[in-house]
Amino acid sequence: MTELRSFARYVVVAAVVGVITVGLREVFELLLAENLHGRYGWTMLLSYAVGVVLSYFGQARLTFGTTGHRLSHQGLAKFAVVACISALLTTLVAYVLRYGLPLQARLPTGAAALAFAMASLLVAPISFFLGRQIVFVKTGSSVPQVHEPIWVWLVLLAGMLLHAAMVGQILFRYDANSAYDSALFMQLAQSLATGQWLGPYTALTLVKGPGFAFWLAGVHALRLPISWAAAITYSVPCLLIFLALRSRLQPIGPRLVLFVALLLCPLAFSTFEIMRELIYPALALWVVACGLGLALRLERLTDHVQPWLWATALGLSSALLALTREETIWLWPLWLAVVLRAGWLLWQGRIKAQALLFVALVSGLTGVLPMLVVASLNQQHYGVFTVLELNTRPFTSAYGALARVRTDPVPQIPVPRTVWTQVAAVSPSFAELNTHLQGEVGRFWAVNTPSADAIGALIDHDARFRRLFGEWLQIPLTPGSTGGSTIMRTYYDKDANARRRFESLFGGEAGTRRFFASRDEIGGGWFLWALRESARAAGYHADAREAARFYQQLASEVNAACDQGRLSCDPERHTLRPPLLLSQGLPFLDALITVSGFTPQLVPLTTAGSTGTLGTREQLASAEAFFYDRLAPGQAELALAQPFESLIHFYRHTLPWISAVALFAWLLAIPLPRRQLSAVPRLLWWLGLPLLAMVFTRLALVALIHVASWPVIDVRYMSAAYPLLVMF
Repeated sequence: MTELRSFARYVVVAAVVGVITVGLREVFELLLAENLHGRYGWTMLLSYAVGVVLSYFGQARLTFGTTGHRLSHQGLAKFAVVACISALLTTLVAYVLRYGLPLQARLPTGAAALAFAMASLLVAPISFFLGRQIVFVKTGSSVPQVHEPIWVWLVLLAGMLLHAAMVGQILFRYDANSAYDSALFMQLAQSLATGQWLGPYTALTLVKGPGFAFWLAGVHALRLPISWAAAITYSVPCLLIFLALRSRLQPIGPRLVLFVALLLCPLAFSTFEIMRELIYPALALWVVACGLGLALRLERLTDHVQPWLWATALGLSSALLALTREETIWLWPLWLAVVLRAGWLLWQGRIKAQALLFVALVSGLTGVLPMLVVASLNQQHYGVFTVLELNTRPFTSAYGALARVRTDPVPQIPVPRTVWTQVAAVSPSFAELNTHLQGEVGRFWAVNTPSADAIGALIDHDARFRRLFGEWLQIPLTPGSTGGSTIMRTYYDKDANARRRFESLFGGEAGTRRFFASRDEIGGGWFLWALRESARAAGYHADAREAARFYQQLASEVNAACDQGRLSCDPERHTLRPPLLLSQGLPFLDALITVSGFTPQLVPLTTAGSTGTLGTREQLASAEAFFYDRLAPGQAELALAQPFESLIHFYRHTLPWISAVALFAWLLAIPLPRRQLSAVPRLLWWLGLPLLAMVFTRLALVALIHVASWPVIDVRYMSAAYPLLVMF
């Protein structure tokens, strides 16, 4: 009962201060100059800062007056942190309530105020608990903090600035012709920058996570050159790793060495192209840093604010990573490690269950709410409550219905052409799409599916691709009178080593045979695009709701035909994942071995080479203006960017050996029951376990997609694992 009364007083004080804060904002607006840039934002910031101070004094005297807490600068700083966490959660919840319920459609005039009030009440128990546990306690009860010497901060800052200057020498590639990657994200970012959310709805608006577009729009708003922004985005989690380990690894030297090794990792920016992979390794490292920071400070949940900051950052970084790329399964080992350590400490009685529940709630909400906010805003603008159309029903139901139709299996071809005719005969909806699949749309995506003819044409006409593909296969590919396609067939038929490399690259013997066969089929990585493009050509992507209705109708027709026996089908499916076959077991192991050996070698990464056709001068000039940076020109030969190219050379020759030695040492240090290890080696072993598990899961995921869907043994798809491998 006492707790309930305290909570009621807490809410009343917060409400009174809230009213005062709103009034102060109006006063500040009158006092500040009308032509001040960002005037509205400054008024909110100033009024909120005053509100935090007033709330701290009010809560200390009226709500927590009996706790023995003495007013202090330290207490005010802790309360400010709690207030910021609460404000973040309140804002996210308010967006979901306003646009997700949706209140905005039902109460256009009062939706904003009502959503904010409801969100404040929902978040109040969390802020009340944090205030009671870590702010309004007896002064002097907190544990003293260990601070780094000033020279360490100067070294860290200098390293980050030098790294940014070095990255700034690289000419990043922007491909204006890449409608499904670079050009798409720039279009989304331009819409965000002008306040139009993701822009007018098209078949491509909701096909990829908007996380990278958010980043591009933020960089544009800050007027940072994109090369410097990418460097800062990566260097900050390197710094966070340094800080996260401080609580258990206090010596500065080892942490400084790790910081430098991570900072200089040349795979931090994938292949230097303005695509999602440009920041994906950095986002993965953000998640790892925040996970470690939280896991190593769980014992201090009730006496310090740091674990709550790490928990909030873990949730936000996980959300941004999930919004950037959809595959998050490879990060589960880290999240599982945090949960297991929390459970272990709870079982030992070293943390309280209530504190653990609230930290899980804070981290979980900051991880889930951003996703719900994006879905809510999509609901508001496009009429569908989803982050992505591509990996949710009804599109996955339509794709799964087509993929369940039985036929002679063709490796990496989920829906062969023989199925199209069968399905078109029983599904009027697919019959409409089949017209386009059999026409220009189908021909375009069939040509883009990797085949001997398509790759051979690239070998003949693209010097950069010829060099890269030759390095992958370790064969001398030079354009000759017989052409690239014939050269590859000759090596595959007559050279056993080349045959083995081909089969590793294309997912086994069956996949390689498919590669050398006709290029009329559309591969697994391309059929979903062909399906959506056909639906667009048929007029079903005028808006998101119409597209959803069409895909649901298509799925219903095909599944009904399967149930009625008009089509021979496998069990019903609602996923893009292809069915796994026992025959793919050996190719999967071979691909896993190939990708595991390929990863430490950084092949074929370089800052130089031919850029190919990247777009018109006008398109590239427009991109340079938006990114505030100089980009690689089209149809040009780029020079080596030093000293970054030297780093690539160094890591390429040292990382394989260091990785092998580290793995051997880690295996030798396994904490067996009778083996006594000191605190630091034991800590390093347990830290290495989730890192190794994440690297292995990432490589296994790449190998699985490589065998079952399309060839993905590529630096871009493995780049996120490199910083974790360096850290291990």
